[in-house]
Amino acid sequence: MSLVFKTVSKGIIYLSVIIGLFLFYKGHSAPGGGFIGGLCLAGALVLIYLVWGIQKTNRAVSPVTLLALGLTCAFITGLLPMFWQKPFLFAVELWHHFWSPFFFDLGVMLVVIGTVTTIIT
Repeated sequence: MSLVFKTVSKGIIYLSVIIGLFLFYKGHSAPGGGFIGGLCLAGALVLIYLVWGIQKTNRAVSPVTLLALGLTCAFITGLLPMFWQKPFLFAVELWHHFWSPFFFDLGVMLVVIGTVTTIIT
């Protein structure tokens, strides 16, 4: 791996993470925020795979664990409104102005990152 590629990729990784988190945060109450943010973050993770290698990166971040956490987060967030006699996936405030669509999109984002990186590896 060339020194130029490693140096340039660091800037691209940071930029991709910032853009991915921005897209996730700005779109969490609108459709697609978790999906698009997850794609940007998955792109950053794929670039990390190219720079540092798959085995070294998988020791730090397991794609299967991300996928499982995302599915669990999305499913539990969908079930929580039922405790207030609301339908499945109904928007309720869960914690200090964070509504349930935020946590559902977080689950979607983790599933997208886990799926893309599982396919790549």
